[in-house]
Amino acid sequence: MILKEKIEKQQLKTITMPLFFHFKNIKRYLHIINNCTSLTILFVCLNLSLIAQNKIKFHELNEQHGLSNTVINSIVQDTLGFTWVGTEDGLFRYNGSEFQAFHEQSLTQKIPSNTVNKLMVDSQNRVWILTNSGIGIYDYANDRIKHFLSNEDKLLPEEKVFTAITQQSDGTIYLGNSASDIYTFKNNTFNLLHIANELEGIDLNDFGISDFEMEDDLLWITTWYDGIFRLNTKTLQIQQSLNNNEIEVSYIFGIFRDSKGNLLVGTDKGIQHVKSVGQKDFFMEDSGLPINDEVLTIYQDLEDKLWVGTRNNGLYKLNPDDKGVFKIEKHFVAGITSNTISHRTVSTIFQDRTGKIWLGMHSKGINVFDPKGEKVVHIEPPMSDLISGDNITSVWGIAESEENGIWFATDGAGLYHYSKDTQEAVKIASTEGPIVISDNAILSIMKTDDNKLWLGTYSSGINVIDLKTKTTIVFNTEMNSNGLQSNDIRTIHQDKKNVIWIGTNRGGLHYYEPSKKSIIAIDNSTSLDIRGIVDDPVNENILWLASYGDGLIKYNKKDGSIVKFNWSTKGKKNIPIALCLAYSNNRVWLGTKNSGLKSFDLKTQTFELLDFENELLGHTIRAIIPVGKNLWFSTNRGVSLLDVTTIKSSNYNAIDGYKFSQFNDGSALFTASGNLAFGGIHGLNIFDPNEILKKKNLSNVTFTRLSHNNKRVIPLEKGGILSKGIPIAKMLNFNPNSDIFSISFNVLDFNPSPVRGYAYFLEGYDKEWTIESQTDIATYRNVPPGEYTFKARVYDNSTEDLGPISKIAINIAPSWWQTNWAHFGFTFMMIFILVIGYRFNRARITNKQKLFYEQKIRQQEYTSMEEKMRFYTNFSHELRTPITLILGPVNDVLNSGKLNHKEEKSLNLVKRNANTLLRL
Repeated sequence: MILKEKIEKQQLKTITMPLFFHFKNIKRYLHIINNCTSLTILFVCLNLSLIAQNKIKFHELNEQHGLSNTVINSIVQDTLGFTWVGTEDGLFRYNGSEFQAFHEQSLTQKIPSNTVNKLMVDSQNRVWILTNSGIGIYDYANDRIKHFLSNEDKLLPEEKVFTAITQQSDGTIYLGNSASDIYTFKNNTFNLLHIANELEGIDLNDFGISDFEMEDDLLWITTWYDGIFRLNTKTLQIQQSLNNNEIEVSYIFGIFRDSKGNLLVGTDKGIQHVKSVGQKDFFMEDSGLPINDEVLTIYQDLEDKLWVGTRNNGLYKLNPDDKGVFKIEKHFVAGITSNTISHRTVSTIFQDRTGKIWLGMHSKGINVFDPKGEKVVHIEPPMSDLISGDNITSVWGIAESEENGIWFATDGAGLYHYSKDTQEAVKIASTEGPIVISDNAILSIMKTDDNKLWLGTYSSGINVIDLKTKTTIVFNTEMNSNGLQSNDIRTIHQDKKNVIWIGTNRGGLHYYEPSKKSIIAIDNSTSLDIRGIVDDPVNENILWLASYGDGLIKYNKKDGSIVKFNWSTKGKKNIPIALCLAYSNNRVWLGTKNSGLKSFDLKTQTFELLDFENELLGHTIRAIIPVGKNLWFSTNRGVSLLDVTTIKSSNYNAIDGYKFSQFNDGSALFTASGNLAFGGIHGLNIFDPNEILKKKNLSNVTFTRLSHNNKRVIPLEKGGILSKGIPIAKMLNFNPNSDIFSISFNVLDFNPSPVRGYAYFLEGYDKEWTIESQTDIATYRNVPPGEYTFKARVYDNSTEDLGPISKIAINIAPSWWQTNWAHFGFTFMMIFILVIGYRFNRARITNKQKLFYEQKIRQQEYTSMEEKMRFYTNFSHELRTPITLILGPVNDVLNSGKLNHKEEKSLNLVKRNANTLLRL
């Protein structure tokens, strides 16, 4: 598999210098080191293109970004975009703004050992971590690191030191350790290979493995000090490289296969090439590249350029010629400036998905750079001048040179020339030479067609340098009474008739008279402070002047008249301070102090009130440059753009990671090659406006961390909020009473400037998107139970463009009494209670009615009984009276004794029945 195929599969491979040794042969290695002679730094003629290239700037990642150990052994990037860094003291994962650390002592996500020798991302996006005490495998599915071959008691210490790893096209992973063991990992199982070639007397276990390189079914193996081996992974037959007496390689750091299939070997004698002999034999030969140093790492970028990291001589960039032969194009050495690497030893090289190259340094962290160069080229005086001088970097005057460069003047360090070919700034003139001038503080520059350079100084008048003779002519206030009225020169302008005009601080307007070789002052302008001059587009006799304190001034060359225009409606309460001006779209545009950008209509001779002014209200405009239909202008807050046809403005306080600082008055230039240059207090900034205006492909954001009640959430923990790592999770399930939760998100690609903004929105809860200029975390409190979708995207602060949306579903479970089952139960209980109540009430009413009827019946019965009793009583009374009256005579007759037995018997019967009736 060639390199480009590996890039597509994110299987990029580098060879690195490991910081460990074969335990059985430490003495031998130390002997080799002690006998190595010091290497001579190589100076070669670099094959520089005559075409101007953007300057490369190295950005450092170190302790300030959370990279607590700066001895870098390995760098890889997974398919999500996280960059993993293996160091001498821990594993680190970069999320676009800072590093997350993994250590042997971590409470969660422990690694087997703090010494991480090599990293690899496999085809399943698992991160393999090769350490001095076994192997760790990080899996996003559970957000954990699983350990292998680290705690086995049967393994010797050197058998746990893993140094090499690669993956075959069928998914099989090969691993090698410092004890020369080779393991395979397939179907989640480790197997130790027993490799030996008895015919040739080769036993791989006698050698120390330093690196692997896979080529179809062939596994190329480099050993620390015993050459190269080739293993057929199907037959397990192994072959050793032939001896080459022409080279004496003592140490091999690794092997690399370029895009054409060539095998390059990094050794203590530079780069060697693997050459095959017939179908079987192979050997190493000198590659012909003049790098006489220990080559620790080799990498080929997406444009087939070869990058080589060495132990003592920094970084080399190699470019293939028409025949495919690599030649040194650039040599980057260690230094303290941004265009030099931070350390002489480059241990590992890696190119991320955006094309930026990462350099792992030995004790200096990581250097990241764009191999195509920066969009913004930042120029300062040479470091030697800054160290030996007054550390002056402020740039004022700018002019384009014919030598494909730029003249730039400093406020105290003299005049410099920057060449785009050499990408270096060289001092041209100062009070001490090379060309001697009267003042080192130069505020304005103008180059004339006769190859002369006019310099306006802060306190010594005008210096005119003849670039052919390298001589200087000085004009100042001491020369004649009609000459300069002030030695503080703020602007120099050449009009349509090639007349040179000079604006001074409180000395007014002047022009140069070539016939007299003198400066002539305009009489009625000597009190003016002139900061800028432009020609009228129609009337060649009119000049427009920007003045400090008198606003916009119209000067008529023909009659000498001066007319002042003040944009302020408050009269003398606001002093009209203009710092610069330019013409575009039939308007004169003024940059003011604390009043923004002003537009003067040349037809109506009045100031216009445009919609954009509110956006720039209170800003200070330092310099203005018209480019086509656009105006570019510098402020105290960056560089801004105004489309003069639509009156729409954009601000660029940072471009591709370069954050602008305060700019200087009138310090701006549009070059013939189409570049813009602005001078500021920290140097000169050059960029192509077309590149800035190109539509950016904004990246996706990735969710990097989830916190619940201020505690980090780990997948599969109690509570079940996350079932997978947050970067790949699709759903968050919160339990009831989730008082507060926070979601962190980042664009994982490296960006050296902290000006990237984000927008986020919780669908179903938020009413609108929240836009934050720098915050990369969203926090929510007391969100009601329900189903939501959290969305986040990157926000471009300059163009206000929004990137693609990343989203994750959120389910906040209700409390038990808020669930559907609870609602069903509550409803059932309510219905049950209502039914019981209804039935109870109905029974109560029935019983009440029954009681009522019973009472009524009883009352009727009682009444009937009373009637009966009354009837009976009355009847009895009525009956007793006659019976009593009957009994009386009967008793009298019976008591008379005059009755016979029959009569007495009859009367006794009457008496007895009468008494019966009486007793009723």
